Parts: sequence; C-alpha cells; structure tokens
Amino acid sequence: YYKNPYLLMGNAYVYLEQYDQAIESYNTALKLDSEFADAINNRGIAYREAGKMYGEKRGDIVKALQYLNQAHAALPNDYETNRLLGVANGIQGRNEQAIAFFKKCIQLEPENAGAYVNLGNAYYNAGQTEEGAAMHQKALSIDPNALRPQ
Repeated sequence: YYKNPYLLMGNAYVYLEQYDQAIESYNTALKLDSEFADAINNRGIAYREAGKMYGEKRGDIVKALQYLNQAHAALPNDYETNRLLGVANGIQGRNEQAIAFFKKCIQLEPENAGAYVNLGNAYYNAGQTEEGAAMHQKALSIDPNALRPQ
C-alpha cells in the first residue's frame, strides 16, 4: 500500500509530460501531508521539466522562466534547474543573472566542463572577454573536447 496515491498520479503525469496536472497532484498530496518530502521534491522536478519544455520545445521563454523560478524555489541546489535558469536568463539578455546561475552550477559540479563553457559564454555575452576566455580554458583543462559542437 502506498502512502499517498496523489504522488503516484503526479509521477504518471510527469511521465506523460502533463506538467500542470502533475503539479496539481503534488499540491493535493501536500495538502494531505505538508512535509511529504517526495511530493515536495517531485513537484520541483515537475516545475523544472515544465520550464524546460516551454523553453526548448515551445520557445516561450517567459513561461519557461515562471516554471523554472518555481523549480528553483523548491530545488535551489539542483544542477539542471540552475543550468536551465542560466540559459533562459541569457536568452533574455539578463547576463548578470545568467552568470550567477552558471556560477552556482560550478559550485554544485566543479568538475563539469559544460558548466565552465556556459559560464564562459555568459561572460562573453556580458562583454567580459577575459573572464570568458578563462572559463573556457578551465573547461578545456577538464575536457579537451568541451568547446566542440555536439
């Protein structure tokens, strides 16, 4: 027997990429138990995945940022949430915010070459070419292929 069927329903909606319904299910689970850790975590993931979908598949950066900010409130130390927020803010021309999110990514995964590439790109976009070059060099020291197109 499972503690809370709304958690399972939310998980199913995430699997189906129906993120608003998933979030609603997790909210219902949390009304029954406000400290249900799995529901709190999974709701954050649903917000993150909704943000990713709106940004990458639908091109709606404003809506993507709304979801990603909700995800960040729930999962402030989630690498992927911070990465997506960095990308979305960069697309919006908010270079300083992008830099801050990419710095957080490096704190979370200091050996991830991609994090340094992203931070370097954000520095370049902000006109900070020395910092950008330094971050790209750091990325290459971790992975010699880090700057190659994928």
